[in-house]
Amino acid sequence: MSRDLQTIRTRDGTLGYDAAAHPAGEAADAVRDAISALTELDQATARVLGEAALSEFGRAQNLAPLRKKTIAGIGRSWEKLMAFAGGLRDWEKKLLFIDPADAVGQIQDMMVLERFHSRDANERAKLLEMMKRGDPQTHRIALALVRSPLRDTPLEQLEPGIAMNVWTASRRAAAADEFAKLDQAQDSVMWASPVIRQAASIAGKLLERPSSAAIPASTIPHMLLDAGVESGHGAWGIEDRAMDSFVRGQRGENYEARWGKQPASQQLQSASQEAA
Repeated sequence: MSRDLQTIRTRDGTLGYDAAAHPAGEAADAVRDAISALTELDQATARVLGEAALSEFGRAQNLAPLRKKTIAGIGRSWEKLMAFAGGLRDWEKKLLFIDPADAVGQIQDMMVLERFHSRDANERAKLLEMMKRGDPQTHRIALALVRSPLRDTPLEQLEPGIAMNVWTASRRAAAADEFAKLDQAQDSVMWASPVIRQAASIAGKLLERPSSAAIPASTIPHMLLDAGVESGHGAWGIEDRAMDSFVRGQRGENYEARWGKQPASQQLQSASQEAA
């Protein structure tokens, strides 16, 4: 596959990615939106810094709306990517769905498991090896193990995992085209995530340009909340519970006292200090 290495240079960092890896789709759209938002802020920051007639207050006033727009835009890109990833998880669950046993199937499962567990450890180990190789003689055992609620002994905890791997392999073989599409889409999420995070990191640094009109990166949670895109916090590495803490705090709920968790704004500020 040919590569299309793109380099986005800004005043506060360089963002590089392979645009040919996933040129189309939800993940690619999210990346393009995030980079567009970042580029617009970088260009505006350069323009404002070059206007000698502007006072420091004037620079801050000129940049304020676009700063908010950029943070919101990158946040929406992250929300879009995470929504896409959630849909892929649902799709995978559907592809790997295991039909629950009916009354007859439950009785059959019990009989299969009774015979299986009546064997000694060596015989069971041999059957598990056959199962790993996809031996059709073990298919019914694998299905019973996957549906079994028994997890009492270490071996009983191990066996369903092996059976689930076998089941997954068999489902992948039976629906190869669907899984190929799923894998490609999941790869696109893995490709897009660090690119959007890079854009978010650079945007956070641009908030501090120029120093006389700087606003701290710790204000990002406020910007996201004001724009109604608080779910975009992951682009800046803010944990879900920390953002929830911040949101609840803004609504007057004493969430930090309950959980003992650092607010999102403080967590982002701490992370920035550690990175520096």
